[in-house]
Amino acid sequence: TGLAHLVILAPALWVGAQWGAAPAVGIALGALVPRIVSSVVAFALILRYLQIRVDELFAPLIRSACAASLMFVAVWAFRSYVALPGNYSGAVTLSVSVGIGVVSYAAATALCNRPLLVEFFGTMRSVLVAKG
Repeated sequence: TGLAHLVILAPALWVGAQWGAAPAVGIALGALVPRIVSSVVAFALILRYLQIRVDELFAPLIRSACAASLMFVAVWAFRSYVALPGNYSGAVTLSVSVGIGVVSYAAATALCNRPLLVEFFGTMRSVLVAKG
């Protein structure tokens, strides 16, 4: 997959650099596309090698992806409707956005991924007890 990634990377970066008024965005997308292609190939090889189904590999990730999506929506809504440019300084907007992200991700994890949250708190409790 490393060779496929490198073969796709150079042309993707060149095409991305031609991206109109925002070449940085184009270059970022040019770097992202080969990563996605090589990841899909790597996952296909892993699935075949380990002899597992796609749902067995991705089922644990679905709930975390749900929580991350809800966090994105909460931060996006804040930045789009409350923190309009000029209302607050960049530092305030960033700080509040991070806080909203943390709180919304924790709440979404509690809703979407309760077993993982229980396991996390159990692990933290074990670590704290072990350290005395």
